[in-house]
Amino acid sequence: MTGYKVFRRAAGGTAGLLKSLGAASEYTDQSGDPSVTYSYRVSAINANGESCGSNETTAPPVGSSCVLPGILVAQISSSWSSVMPK
Repeated sequence: MTGYKVFRRAAGGTAGLLKSLGAASEYTDQSGDPSVTYSYRVSAINANGESCGSNETTAPPVGSSCVLPGILVAQISSSWSSVMPK
């Protein structure tokens, strides 16, 4: 694995490339609007090209019922594992 691409999509929007990474298997998105729900997907890159994207995962916005009262969530963290042959 030589790298990954992280894509982000706002609810109702179109996915766009958020970040190209090296071989890191973790990324924290600190650039989003905390009042917007985003969906993320990841693709892997190796010498043969780019994989299909992963399934999307969605992060709730700050202030949603998924956030505990009194705790402010200011960033979203995600990690993944490669299942592509080496």
